[in-house]
Amino acid sequence: MQKNIVIIAAVVVVAIAAGGAILFLGSGGSDYENLEMTNLPVYGNANEDYTIDQKDVDLINQLIGTKVSEHPFADAD
Repeated sequence: MQKNIVIIAAVVVVAIAAGGAILFLGSGGSDYENLEMTNLPVYGNANEDYTIDQKDVDLINQLIGTKVSEHPFADAD
């Protein structure tokens, strides 16, 4: 009786692991491959390089008083 329970438990664990692997591989793997498409736009990231740094500050200073249609995240009005 004890041996049957161990076998059933092992089968259940293998089935769950196989199901998880199928779901993971069937979905194309990790979402990190599509990270660029899932980033939220952030005002202040003027050059849209996914980092707010001195380059953004310099670009914003250059754009002051101009139309910023080419750099929509430089305008935080």
